[in-house]
Amino acid sequence: MSGSPKRFKKPPLLEVYCEFLFDPPEGDSWEGLQVCEFVGLIGEGYTQHRMMHHGGVQIRLHDEEGDYWGHGDPDDIVPLFRFSTDDGSTTVQVGENLLVVNQLPPYYGWSRYGPRVLDGIKAYSHVWKPVKVVQAFLHYVDRVLTPQGNFEFRDYFNLYAVLPPAFDRPYTNLSLSFDIEGCGRGDVLSVAVQQVSSPDPDGMSFLLNWDYGSTEPIELDPELSRVREWLEAAHTCCGYYFQSLFTDRCFALFEPDED
Repeated sequence: MSGSPKRFKKPPLLEVYCEFLFDPPEGDSWEGLQVCEFVGLIGEGYTQHRMMHHGGVQIRLHDEEGDYWGHGDPDDIVPLFRFSTDDGSTTVQVGENLLVVNQLPPYYGWSRYGPRVLDGIKAYSHVWKPVKVVQAFLHYVDRVLTPQGNFEFRDYFNLYAVLPPAFDRPYTNLSLSFDIEGCGRGDVLSVAVQQVSSPDPDGMSFLLNWDYGSTEPIELDPELSRVREWLEAAHTCCGYYFQSLFTDRCFALFEPDED
């Protein structure tokens, strides 16, 4: 997977977030009172603090038998602590054996977001000392707005909906999804494309979800080298397929940066 990634003045990104599920030390129970120590370690700028409750993180990947994984029982309500920047664009969420780092626009690129994720893992590891990362996920959510006049899906996406000849009529509410082997051992990339309501009555809107997940544990060494390797592989893999999914006509909508 080579080639320089394209950069855009109007990228389609709505949100990027990473989530990590940890294996706690044997015999230890998660202590929420240590959250104050955690927030002191993740860096300055997280001025908005909030405690919520949740019943587990929903995951899009599935195992070999086709059963979808979930995190926790929906009936088991556990505390979730949320720390956000003033503008709300960056959020760190922490709970029992769980860390989530969200980034909303403006997205300043992986070179700034990636270190924030690692800062969160480093702080979590220092405070609660988990044995390993049981599962890790990198999610991207994109929205593509296209003109509606004489619209052909294949003009914008290198992904084709094949319908029988009898269905040779205009169609709407298109939805496609598939899983593909990731770039690391046991990793899986799930891609979903769905037509949604458009804010522009003269255009069409498509929501794309990229869900890259590990199926094997990741060891937590002192330098976080294994986690770093996994994050870079996940980011590179998602970037490669992002560059491959859209046509040049679609890329033009994002206004490529020629510099």
